[in-house]
Amino acid sequence: MADELRTRKRARLEEPDQELPQDDSEFWFEDGTIILHAHEDVRFCVYKGVLAEHSSVFADMFSFPQPPPTAAGGGIDVCQCPVVHLEDKVEDLRHVLRALFPNKHTLNVRTGPRELTYEVIAAYVRIGHKYQIDDLVQQSLDYLRQYYVADFDRWTSRVFTANRAPHGFQLDSWYFHRQHAIGIVNIARLTGCTSILPTALLCCCRLTTKELLKGVEVEDGIRELLEEEDVERCLEAKVMLMQKSTRMILQVFNDACLTKRRRCKTSRRCRIGIEVTFRSLEDDVDMIANDDPFFGASYFLEMGDTDDPICRFCRMALTDDLIEEQRKIWSQLPSILSLKIDGWAK
Repeated sequence: MADELRTRKRARLEEPDQELPQDDSEFWFEDGTIILHAHEDVRFCVYKGVLAEHSSVFADMFSFPQPPPTAAGGGIDVCQCPVVHLEDKVEDLRHVLRALFPNKHTLNVRTGPRELTYEVIAAYVRIGHKYQIDDLVQQSLDYLRQYYVADFDRWTSRVFTANRAPHGFQLDSWYFHRQHAIGIVNIARLTGCTSILPTALLCCCRLTTKELLKGVEVEDGIRELLEEEDVERCLEAKVMLMQKSTRMILQVFNDACLTKRRRCKTSRRCRIGIEVTFRSLEDDVDMIANDDPFFGASYFLEMGDTDDPICRFCRMALTDDLIEEQRKIWSQLPSILSLKIDGWAK
């Protein structure tokens, strides 16, 4: 009934041919104290005190004297709430309002990692950065830092699992498509969070040229693109990463064939097994010239289908050699990506 009365009252004040804005069904509090009028002509009636508590921008905005009520609405709605016109997207605002004003649909007892999509994280950062909702931005970046890590061991512990499979990767209950790495790079650029930039760009390097140029479609249908400088950075880094990956594999397997491993009691058989395993890579050239050289070291040893198995000592030695070379490339990652980041190698 209240909604119906409000609609009729507003209809009398607006021009007959003027399309009325839509009141959001999720965030329209009858006792709200401020109306946010979003870009797509959708309005949210919420509490300015809560907004001001979280956002210094809104706090400053609300500190100015409010315009007096006018017959046609103007800066005041017919329900006597001040109206703030925003250029932000409705879905972005709705994501942030769910964080600031939990309701019966979003309030929950946390028993594990909260499910967050790329769209939610991106909205938190974009809106939070614009309106200086600092805690929301910081928590979002901390969340991303759990996965776009600078630590080599943490990064490689998930390689060749569902976390970074070719079709996409899932981090706990948080699902991102491969192309969302483009958005993560833009988030890092927007906030100056350089710690997540190398691995986000590394994920972009694994995209095809078409994917890099086409960008990623977000939930409002708009495509998010990398800056031209970052596209060039990724295309150049892809070549360097493939070169380093190829050199690393050739070096490790060549050394393995020429060197007799300590504690190996079947050196001749192991050398044959290693050679057969290496030759089997001819059917997987893309794996040798890989634009992501930080794969699981055991992957190659599992490829060789031979009657001359490699003993566990040689397997361990091969794995150790491969990991050592990967660490060297990892320490060079910022340089490969033309980035200057102090204290990266870990």
